[in-house]
Amino acid sequence: MRLNSLEERDQIIFGSFNPERYLESGVRFQSMEPETLKKLIELKYANKKDRHNEAPSIEEFLNFAAKCGKEVEIAFNGYVCPQLMESGGIIIDGVELKTEKKEQDSILLFVDTFGKASKLTTSYDLSNHSYKMQAWWD
Repeated sequence: MRLNSLEERDQIIFGSFNPERYLESGVRFQSMEPETLKKLIELKYANKKDRHNEAPSIEEFLNFAAKCGKEVEIAFNGYVCPQLMESGGIIIDGVELKTEKKEQDSILLFVDTFGKASKLTTSYDLSNHSYKMQAWWD
């Protein structure tokens, strides 16, 4: 496996490189789009078989995103390890679903796929009639 630079990896995830963000441990990221995660796998910064504790694997998260309708936004949360590792060093420990339409199939798929998460939240915004669901694992 080819190990690339921390700079390139951080440019993809955070839009910049700041080595000081790694002074103590991994760095959290929020709302990573599926296309970004696919690019990280392609460049060997993430391994699709990796998983965080009891969370689904990166591959399972991406498979879920692929099954959702076009009216649904999917984003991943997690953290980046402070060094490059053979496994990639990208950990996904949460997923979000947002939709402005009632995408019943995607909502049911979310609950079916992630119903055993450590935490599962749902909300409905009356002002714009949008649904938001989140699941994450400790």
